[in-house]
This record gives sequence, structure tokens and C-alpha cells, in this order.
Amino acid sequence: MKSYKIHLLMFCKHYNTDPDSLVRLKADQIKKMVVEYIVHLKKVAKKYVSKAKRGENL
Repeated sequence: MKSYKIHLLMFCKHYNTDPDSLVRLKADQIKKMVVEYIVHLKKVAKKYVSKAKRGENL
């Protein structure tokens, strides 16, 4: 529950909104936002993930 709340708040911060505003949106709009947010997270994560070096275990 705590993890869900944290991630929901991060999602809302990304879109400069709040959970109460989200529930008033149409389902298709929320789906689009979630997909865009996931793409954003993948791009951000790539900055922090380094490639494994020879001899390192993953």
C-alpha cells in the first residue's frame, strides 16, 4: 500500500495533478497518460543503468 501511494504521487507529480483530478478523467485518457509515463520512466532509467563489464555477474 505504501509503495502504491508513493508511485501514484510520483505519477501525479509528473503530470502536475492530484489523485482527485485523475478520477475525473476518462479511462482512455488515463491509459494514454500511463503509457507515456512508462516510456518516460524507461528513458530516465537508461541514464542510471550502466552496462555490465567483462567478468561482472549480473
